[in-house]
Amino acid sequence: MRNRYWAYKSQLSVDGLPGMKRAHEYAQQHNVAPLKKFVGSAAPKAPRTANAITPVQVALVAVLSLFIGLLIAVTVVPPEVVRTIQAKEGFHLY
Repeated sequence: MRNRYWAYKSQLSVDGLPGMKRAHEYAQQHNVAPLKKFVGSAAPKAPRTANAITPVQVALVAVLSLFIGLLIAVTVVPPEVVRTIQAKEGFHLY
């Protein structure tokens, strides 16, 4: 009885991947249908895939990350710290 419960409740994770190993194996052996998760009007229409992220989105995240990193480096780090780092590592940007 306990295995059937776990197979019904936990054989698949929220994103549709195999969940608990014990539950997944029992469900496969005994044809236990999984619990339908995320039901209703707010539920996703299809499972997520790797294709959901486009190359444009990846490029946008990269550009924004670079911009934010430069902005933080310019505004947060005092010039004295930059000079100290440059002197210790033996390179100069000017």
